[in-house]
Amino acid sequence: ASSYRLRPPLPLRSQQRKLKPSSLSMMKILLEALLLLRSLGTLAFVAKPPGRVFFFPSNSRTTVKQEALNLVTNEGGLTYVAMTHPSGASAKVFTYGADLTSYVDREDVEWLAVRPDAKLDGSKPISGGASHCFPQFGPGPMQQHGFARNVEWEIVKGTDFSVEMELKPNDYTKEMWDFPFTCRFAVFLTKNDLTTRFTVINDGDEVGSSTPSVGVPRPPAARDPLLSAVDPLLSAVSSYDPKPPEKKKDLSFEFQAGLHTYFDVSSIDAASVAGSFEGASYLDKMKDPPATETEARPEITVGEEYDRVYLGVNDPVLKDHGKNKQLKIHNRIGYKDTVIWNPYGNTAMGYDTFLCVESLALDPVHLEPGQGWIGEMCLTPQPLEQGGGLATPPLPEPAAPEDAGAPPAADAAADADAADAA
Repeated sequence: ASSYRLRPPLPLRSQQRKLKPSSLSMMKILLEALLLLRSLGTLAFVAKPPGRVFFFPSNSRTTVKQEALNLVTNEGGLTYVAMTHPSGASAKVFTYGADLTSYVDREDVEWLAVRPDAKLDGSKPISGGASHCFPQFGPGPMQQHGFARNVEWEIVKGTDFSVEMELKPNDYTKEMWDFPFTCRFAVFLTKNDLTTRFTVINDGDEVGSSTPSVGVPRPPAARDPLLSAVDPLLSAVSSYDPKPPEKKKDLSFEFQAGLHTYFDVSSIDAASVAGSFEGASYLDKMKDPPATETEARPEITVGEEYDRVYLGVNDPVLKDHGKNKQLKIHNRIGYKDTVIWNPYGNTAMGYDTFLCVESLALDPVHLEPGQGWIGEMCLTPQPLEQGGGLATPPLPEPAAPEDAGAPPAADAAADADAADAA
């Protein structure tokens, strides 16, 4: 009889992992955890000047039921969100162009304007409110100020006093700018102020196909490289690909962004704009060709047709001596420049009822796939600080007959003529 003993059976793989976790099994556990995170959604890197990086969880996107918001349809068929804060402040944002067309503070003072010649039926971009300039500011390869202001945006989040809208590529936008992007515009209404946040995300991946936007979970892949690394057998089977690797292409892009904001004034002669203007360089677009000059005034007043881009100025304060109030336009993030525009003397446009003080990122912003950019503007009404550009505050003049029938800013929606080249 043989004296050798039978070797006991080897424990199962699962038992081996429990008894003595090896480096390989630990790696597998780590990779499985990464796969779980991937199934829950991806994270996007969002650059927030100056140079900071932010992470946006992809499952943060929430589609809103219409009954959760106060949606109103105007006579032209356009829909807007009407928000009211318990303090009495209110705001209105159209889904067409994601245009914020009204901000009434808690003292019942309107701060945004819509031109009397605006079309409110979607046939043109909205001539009024905070109109978006993206991905181009002014004239250029595509239409004036880009396409963001004359397309429908989707509501993705909202409360009684906040809303977020989203824009993604469609056939219309791809004809002008064929890049994988997501734009989001959020409005937050509080007792003391109103904040807007414009986000641009590059949704491209390294091999040239569009990835889901931030907020949409990534669908499971047929052959996941992380899963392939876990099991050698699966790796051997799934790594075979008879096709040559897809050639990578550059999906980075550049854009400009701005809020072409029409601010309501009691009279153009009663309004001025304070800020760090004195000594700043500006581009005077009324000259042919446009000329770069230096501003000598600490406070800007308008007494002629006006279209100037002030470089590096992002702290304007709109003063209205007729309202005896001022509005701090605080460009917290992203917007580095300011445009002041008014078609002085043009009664058809209602020049005496508004002054455009625009928040702008004039220098092109470069985004690699997975990166993003944020532009944030906060409007804060304040008591009027005397002094500055208006030595003797004038009384507001009566409105011209042509302007008497101008629609209130709360009903806005539509425009984009070349006269808006601010």
